[in-house]
Amino acid sequence: KTRRRMQQYTRQQRDQSMAEQEARRKRIEDEAQVADERIMQAIRSQERAKARAAEFRHRERSEEKARALLQEEQHVRQQELAEVAQLERQRKRQWRAELARGPATPLRSDMSSRASSR
Repeated sequence: KTRRRMQQYTRQQRDQSMAEQEARRKRIEDEAQVADERIMQAIRSQERAKARAAEFRHRERSEEKARALLQEEQHVRQQELAEVAQLERQRKRQWRAELARGPATPLRSDMSSRASSR
């Protein structure tokens, strides 16, 4: 009987030890799986952040190009307006100079011929 009890006790101890080892192995596997999942989530999060940053940089470059183009168009438009204004000033200057000199000779002959025809 004692031998059987001893064998039974030894078997129970061995079974309990194996169960504890199996539980420990299972816990370690679960922890490793959780750690792997966290790592994968971190990697995916990092990839999303990189994609957002790249998108932001692309949008910034596009907006900067659009601003530069708009500024160039405004500069060209201002130059055109300045040229038109300068031509208008020159035309007015010439017109005033002609007025100061008096009417042109052909106009005088036209006026005198009109007066004589009345």
